[in-house]
Amino acid sequence: MNAPAHGLTGVLEAWRGGRAAAVDTALATWKVALVPGSADEREYWLQRVAVDAVFERPTLAVTAREAEYVARAAGDEVALARIGAHILDARYSDWLPSRDARPWLDILRGVSFPRLLSLPPATRLEIAAGLLAAELYGEALAVAADTAARVADWVAAAPDVLPAIRSNALGYAMEYFSGQRRWPPAHTLIARIDELVAQRTLPDIALAKVSSRRGFYYHYRRGDYADALAHSKGAIEAAERAAVARPAREAAITVTLCHLMRGDVAGADLALGEEAAAIPEGHLMLRANVAYERAWWHALRRDVVSAQRELDVACRLFAEVDEHGVMSFATPSLQAQLLLQVGEYDAALRVFELRLRRPDAWLVDMGFIQAAAALDRGDSAAASAVLREVLPVATRTDIKGVFWACRPELLGLLTLAIRENIEPEWAKSVCEARRLTAA
Repeated sequence: MNAPAHGLTGVLEAWRGGRAAAVDTALATWKVALVPGSADEREYWLQRVAVDAVFERPTLAVTAREAEYVARAAGDEVALARIGAHILDARYSDWLPSRDARPWLDILRGVSFPRLLSLPPATRLEIAAGLLAAELYGEALAVAADTAARVADWVAAAPDVLPAIRSNALGYAMEYFSGQRRWPPAHTLIARIDELVAQRTLPDIALAKVSSRRGFYYHYRRGDYADALAHSKGAIEAAERAAVARPAREAAITVTLCHLMRGDVAGADLALGEEAAAIPEGHLMLRANVAYERAWWHALRRDVVSAQRELDVACRLFAEVDEHGVMSFATPSLQAQLLLQVGEYDAALRVFELRLRRPDAWLVDMGFIQAAAALDRGDSAAASAVLREVLPVATRTDIKGVFWACRPELLGLLTLAIRENIEPEWAKSVCEARRLTAA
């Protein structure tokens, strides 16, 4: 085996342990034997990009420029796509805007599915993760659907690829399907992730990332708040062992949300404090998110004035940095719930009626507002009629995170639904998940 090939082998073995120092040492050893302009030199710089992206180093942009220069000099489009995949992966995981990575998005947009199929397994999975990260940013890549559908098979057929690369691709594919609430393929991907975790080959840095991702994008979205908490706390512990902050910050958000969704005001207050303290300086998106969660926290305490003040801050910051509107569905719902808390039912409905696009969750919100207004005027028959229209929508999509800031009103509506035999199993499952019991 020649020196350059041996150098890559050493780097890959270091990656298996997941320690930055070991990878750095292996890269330094390999660098001595590199030939300028060779394929090995390109691979060396690609591994350097991966190190900076995965271990959250501030030198990522500089390293990526050097890697890009080497790749372009060789006309290596695959190398460029790999660089872009690492950059999009890092930015998406850290809640950073995609606009600053626009050239890399353009490169990934040019990757065709047939070309992806022709690549070696490790390279294919590496680029697949970046493609799905770009899609989840809201970039609408044509290749994303086919890519997500094949990731589980690609992983099963590539047992020799680094576990961290396999788990990363699985995590992004799972998120892709859970975002569409397509649970059967998401279940399959979670099973593959469980198999990897059970093998105990995932380094802490990869375990932290995939645990954080599944905590929110699988368990939390399904209303499995106990499992969401368990995996998120596990992610934080693994991130601490790996000395990285990004997955811990992401998991801390899920911890806060789980406490809020279950009405644990004290637990949410503590989690919010820890989450806010970990925000990097100048990170507006994470600041906006904490303001939104704090508004929710005040709403649980029925402090509408304080909640509205925090929500205004959140909306202003989201407007500055949330270029694809990932929070554009959550903030109107919270605004409507604050209006409902002060009896302004018509105004609460107008929050939704002023917007053209209305997802299923909003249809449920609107129906609940109408039903709550009917109950408020003593017309339980009218409330039941509305619930018969909207609860099948909630059941079909299995939405448990409804009316998250209005627990007394939600309990009243679910109690009525159970009594009137309106989707009673769904209503009971929400009561259990959200820890809703009669006062």
